[in-house]
Amino acid sequence: SHYRVLIPIQNKQEREFYTKMVTEQRLTRDQLLKAVKEDRYTKSLKDDFDADEIVTLKRPKDPMYLYKAKVERVIDGDTLLLHIDLGFGVLKVQRVRLAEIDTPEIKTEKGKEASRYVLEVLGKVDFVMVQTNKIDIYGRYVGHVFYSTETGDKEKIFLEGKYLNQELLDVGMAQSV
Repeated sequence: SHYRVLIPIQNKQEREFYTKMVTEQRLTRDQLLKAVKEDRYTKSLKDDFDADEIVTLKRPKDPMYLYKAKVERVIDGDTLLLHIDLGFGVLKVQRVRLAEIDTPEIKTEKGKEASRYVLEVLGKVDFVMVQTNKIDIYGRYVGHVFYSTETGDKEKIFLEGKYLNQELLDVGMAQSV
């Protein structure tokens, strides 16, 4: 029954972390479920990231599942609440977790700093472009966010605009996962 908890976890390292935890601590299924709900994997990651380490994410080029969205709220450094325009006048409010990166918890000073940074850069734009097609175990879409303060052309923003996920890595406020 542990597998029912572990299988939905998409991130391989996170799944291995919980598997090791079950083996070493002999957790019951309920204890494992509690650990996953409390996000012990993220809490186990160190809060201080090495800004000298250069990591380059693969920038998406395929415009599949690409949407225009307005930022309603910055939940933390790597999670946004977006009003996503699905086309044909259909809008959806959705939490989006930035793909392939992790910022410190919002409770820490570095986490607050990352949130302020995201709020500052996205506060300067009318909308962002988000590419997403996966949902994490918490029901959030996992996405790549692009923005530009110079153009309102959606295609140009996607292809040439700033890539928020990479930018957070570049300024040392996130680590690659």
